[in-house]
Amino acid sequence: MTVKSYRTEVNVKMKLAMAGFCDGVGVLCEGEAKQLCPVGVTEGDHTAGTLKRAITHEIFDDETGVAIGIPEDAEAGKYALAVEKGIGQPAQPYLEPGVVNAIPRIINVARKNYQHEFGGK
Repeated sequence: MTVKSYRTEVNVKMKLAMAGFCDGVGVLCEGEAKQLCPVGVTEGDHTAGTLKRAITHEIFDDETGVAIGIPEDAEAGKYALAVEKGIGQPAQPYLEPGVVNAIPRIINVARKNYQHEFGGK
């Protein structure tokens, strides 16, 4: 009796499902964080909505995870943590609650990505 291994095919499908999952999580969490992000007023060099526009997501190079937030080199990166955690001002969290709000939909993204790759229902 000969046993055929499907290891390679399964690994490829798992990697594809994970990449789709990471992108879906990033899109969901970025959207939730943007909805919750406080928007100030335009004053001098500061343009209202700079922080909100800077929120983004980036999939890790190995497609095993996703970073959601403000790039360190972004103009808003200077005060993003101060707004989220309340450094020198009252806290106005937007990233952490955005991710928490997205959890029910994240589960659905995972289910759909893996079902798509493996032909499930």
